[in-house]
Amino acid sequence: MADKCQGVDFKCYSLKFENLYPSVLENHFINTALSMADDFVCNMIEEIKNKRRLKYFRIHADGDFYSIGYIKKWLAIMKACPDSQFYAYTKSHKLVKRLTLPKNFYLIQSYGGKHDQLIDKSKPDAYVFNDLGTLNRQGFINCSDNDMNVFKGIKIGLIKR
Repeated sequence: MADKCQGVDFKCYSLKFENLYPSVLENHFINTALSMADDFVCNMIEEIKNKRRLKYFRIHADGDFYSIGYIKKWLAIMKACPDSQFYAYTKSHKLVKRLTLPKNFYLIQSYGGKHDQLIDKSKPDAYVFNDLGTLNRQGFINCSDNDMNVFKGIKIGLIKR
């Protein structure tokens, strides 16, 4: 998935932690394998809707949508959990471009990938800044310390750490 972080002037968030902590990379492999399992949708619905009764759910702390089949699994989960709000950052612009998204899904297009030219600026987008002053001057909402701010607008700003 790090291949989506090409040609950027900042390090990939996910790759940074994979290099610092080997267990992070191992967990990414485990989570990817779980997402490919036949019972993934049922397990996630049970966890989100019944066990934890989550109102908000961020898809991926890092990582991205890797196939249309995987996205369709998440769309089925969202449909089954209408009382939960889902959100995700993505650089997989080619995969998500033609999808009709459910009302309980807030998809944030992230800059810094190979296909930034596909970003629809009328929809939520995210950019990584070097400092808070620049983020504010550019009119982005700061989501660096409070991820729930993503629901406050369509220009999401993050500070490079």
